[in-house]
Amino acid sequence: MCATERSVESSVCLNHTDRPAVVRCNACHKPLCEECILRVQDMNFCSQVCVDNFLKSADNMATYQAVQRARRRRKLIKRFIMLLVLGALGYGAYWYFTRNPDKFEELKNKANQAVEEGRKTIKEVKEVTK
Repeated sequence: MCATERSVESSVCLNHTDRPAVVRCNACHKPLCEECILRVQDMNFCSQVCVDNFLKSADNMATYQAVQRARRRRKLIKRFIMLLVLGALGYGAYWYFTRNPDKFEELKNKANQAVEEGRKTIKEVKEVTK
């Protein structure tokens, strides 16, 4: 039982105050008696204005959700392409360095030198800041 159905139990129709309300309008939540209900697409409304507002909002929401689905789909495609590119680069690097082990050692030595230079720089900065 939704909140609008529960709250209608002690309400009266706003158009006919001598009658108990049986439902609420799906757009404005106005309590309605049987006579005042305008049923459209298995929903209860108090007027054509509320029907139009509800349908317009539903259409806007559907458009928004379609745009969000398209954004998520593009994001997933972008990630998949990035994963393929990174995989191809990784495989290319593996292929190149397995066929040229001396280049791999040269690259490894350069990386170790860069790490050592970074450590020296950090030590110098720490000494200066003491």
